[in-house]
Amino acid sequence: MKRSAAITITTFAAVTAAAVMLSDRTARGQAPSPTYLIATSQPTAVGRTSATPSASTLQLRNVDEQVTRLALAGELRAEATDVDTRAPGARHERFSQRHRGVRVFGGDVVRQRTASGLTVSVFGVVYPDIDIDTTPVISEADATVLISRAGTGRPFVEADTELWVLPRDGRYTLSWSTRVVSEVDGHVNRVFIDAITGNEVFRYDDTQTQVANDTVGRGLGVAGDGVKLSAQRSGDIFRAVDIVLPGLNTTYDLKGNAARADDILDGRTSIADSDIAQDDDNNWGDSAVASTHAYASLTYLYFADKHNRRGINNNNLKLRLIANPARLQDFATLGGQYPLFFANAAYYGNGYIAFGVGSPGNRNFAAGLDVVAHEITHGVTGFSSGLIYQGQSGALNESFSDMMGVAVEWEYQQQGAGLARAEWLQGEDIRVSGNGLRNFANPQQLGHPDHWSIFVNTTADNGGVHTNSSIMNHVFYLAIQGGTHRLSGQRVDGVGLANRLQIERAVYRAFTSMLPAGATFSMARVATVQAALDLYGNGSAPVRALEQAWNAVGVQ
Repeated sequence: MKRSAAITITTFAAVTAAAVMLSDRTARGQAPSPTYLIATSQPTAVGRTSATPSASTLQLRNVDEQVTRLALAGELRAEATDVDTRAPGARHERFSQRHRGVRVFGGDVVRQRTASGLTVSVFGVVYPDIDIDTTPVISEADATVLISRAGTGRPFVEADTELWVLPRDGRYTLSWSTRVVSEVDGHVNRVFIDAITGNEVFRYDDTQTQVANDTVGRGLGVAGDGVKLSAQRSGDIFRAVDIVLPGLNTTYDLKGNAARADDILDGRTSIADSDIAQDDDNNWGDSAVASTHAYASLTYLYFADKHNRRGINNNNLKLRLIANPARLQDFATLGGQYPLFFANAAYYGNGYIAFGVGSPGNRNFAAGLDVVAHEITHGVTGFSSGLIYQGQSGALNESFSDMMGVAVEWEYQQQGAGLARAEWLQGEDIRVSGNGLRNFANPQQLGHPDHWSIFVNTTADNGGVHTNSSIMNHVFYLAIQGGTHRLSGQRVDGVGLANRLQIERAVYRAFTSMLPAGATFSMARVATVQAALDLYGNGSAPVRALEQAWNAVGVQ
C-alpha cells in the first residue's frame, strides 16, 4: 500500500533546531502525532536563533516543493484560493489532506503566494504514514441514522454525512461523521462512528458558544443604549430584515417558545417568515430584538470596513438571528432542558445564531455588542480556517471570536466602565456583576491562564477552549496596550489603542487566511507575526509588538 510522502518540519530556524523546538510542544489531545509545517521567508522571532535570509528562503523552497509534490500525488487537494485584499497580489491557497481521496480530519495546509507565484509562507498540519483501507462497510444512509442516534438528535440543517480518516487514540480510523443537534440539551455535537463496525469512536461539542423599502428604526437595547435598526416595511408593519446591508440578515422573535426554537435548530421544522420580529411603529419595544438586530449590523460593518469581508462566508450568507428563544420566567422549569436558551449564546452553523434570555446573574445575551460579534465571528471562522473546536485549535477559535468581539466594541462604543462601554472585558454587559466572562488585561482575575506554563490540561469544555483562549486574548491586549507580564517579567511595547487596527488586521489575516484547522498556539504565533510582517514590513511596530507579546506569554 502506498504511504504518504515524508514531510519535514520546517521553520525559519535551522531544520534540526526546529524539530527539537516543536517536539517540546506536543499538541494536547491529538494522536497520532501530527507533523506541523511552519515555513516563512523571513526570520520573525525575537530571542530565537534566526537563519540568514538565504537559508530561510531555501528552507521555504524545500517545504513549498513538498507541498507541491503532495498535491500532485493527490495527498493534498486544493480546496480554495482567496485573494488577500490587504496585501496586494497575495493569494492564500488552502489544501485538505487526503488519503485515497478521503479527507483526513484536522489535516490541512495553507500556502501564501504572490501574484507571480512566489511562495511567501506555509502553515499546515499533516498526519503521516496513513495506511488504512478506505472502503466503508457501513453505508452513508445507515451511518447517518447511527450518528443521529449516538448524538441523541438529528443532523443539523444542511449538514452532510462525510467519510473521514480520523486520527485518534494512537491510530487512524475510517469514520463517518456529521454534526447532530441533540434533542436532550440542544447542543450541536460532531459525532464520528467507525465506518466498519458502526461504533461511536469520537465526539465533541461543536456548539460554539459565549459562555428602497428600508427605514431606520430605533430601540432601547438590553444594555440601556439607544440603537438604530435597519427594518423592512411591509404594509403597516416593520420587519427586522436588514435590507441596507447585503445578505438580508434577519432577526427572528420566537416569543419564548422554547420548543419551537429547539425544533428549528434541530431541523425538525423550518424557520418561517411569520417568525421574523416585527413592530408596528418602527420604535422597537423589545430590547432583545433591538440589540440583536442592531449589533449584528454593526458587526457586519466592522468586517466589511476593516477587513473587506462580505459577511460570514465572504459571499453575504444570510444571518438568521434568533431572539427570545425562551422566557426568563421559565428558567427554573426549562433551564435544564434548554440551557443554551438561557445563560448562553450559540452559533449553530450556516448562519443560525441564538441568544439566550439570561438567568439569575445574567442579562439577556444580546445585551453585549461583543457577545453578538463573538458569535458571528464563529461563523467567519467556520467559513475560513475552520479551527477545530477542541484543544489548542478550539481555544484559538474561541479567542478569535473574543478578539473580534472586543474589536467591534472598541470600534462603536465609547471607552469606559459600565454598560455599553468599550473595555478589555468580554461579555461584561451580560453579567449583572459587570465582571465579564473573560478579562483580556488580567485573565487571572477570572481564573484563566495568561501564560503558556499554566495552560490548563483538562477533558472538560473540549479541552478548556473557553479557558485557554485567554492566553491568546492576553497576547492581543499586550500587543495593543503594552505592559509588563506579571509572570515572565517581559516588557511589551504595544502599538497603542489608537493603532489597534494594525493588530486587528494582522490577527484577522492570520486566523482567516493562514491557519489550518488543527492549528496550535505555536503556529498562531508565527502566523500572526508573519501576517503583520506581510502588511506592515519587517521591523515595524506591529511585528515587534506581536513578537514581544508572544514571548511574554511564553509561546515560542
